[in-house]
This record gives sequence, structure tokens and C-alpha cells, in this order.
Amino acid sequence: MLFEEYPNEGAAGRAWETASGTKSFCGVMAAAAVADGLLALDEACARTLPEWSADGRASITIGQLLSLTSGLAGARIGQPPGYVQAVGTALADTPGSRFAYSPTPFQVFGEIMRRKLRAAA
Repeated sequence: MLFEEYPNEGAAGRAWETASGTKSFCGVMAAAAVADGLLALDEACARTLPEWSADGRASITIGQLLSLTSGLAGARIGQPPGYVQAVGTALADTPGSRFAYSPTPFQVFGEIMRRKLRAAA
């Protein structure tokens, strides 16, 4: 290591929220998952989240999650829900009908990746 610094109350053992960086990491993760054959962007999320199969969320695609057009009700910016809570989020709009900025779709995508990677192991 050549240089190490922890400004703004940081520390070597302290985690730091990535906030809006999450979108960038999810995009790269999705591209790698597509390249590895784990998912397709036009794939219905319900393929991995069977609890979505019986309601209006059944048609939401992974691409809609990542483009923030899923129709899911949003969470407060800076206060992302946990994976379980995000997956339980109800629809607020018809999937694909409008853009809505929220951390919730990225948390849902995190749960999809967690399940897909567990199944692939």
C-alpha cells in the first residue's frame, strides 16, 4: 500500500454507504450476469421471485427495475429498504409506464442476484 486516508470520520474498519453509486454497481453487475448467462434484461423478475407471480408485479422485467420504470412504490431517498422489504413492495404504477427515482428497485435487483448466485453455486 502506498497511501491510505480516512477523511470525514472514516476508518479502516468502517463501512461507508455507496448511495447513488449503487446504480453504477448494479449496471455493471447486470452486464456481467447477462454475459455469464445468469439473466436477461427482458426476463420477468417473477422468474426468480415466485412471490411476484400472482399479482401485477408478475410482468416487471429486470430491465424495468434497472431503468427505474418498474412501477414499484418508492422508498425515501437515502433510506433504502432491506431486500425482504423491497421484494414486498407493492405497485404504485403500471410497470413500464413512468420513471420513478427510488432505491427500492435496486434492492429488489440485489435480492434477485442473491437468489440467482445461490442457485448457480
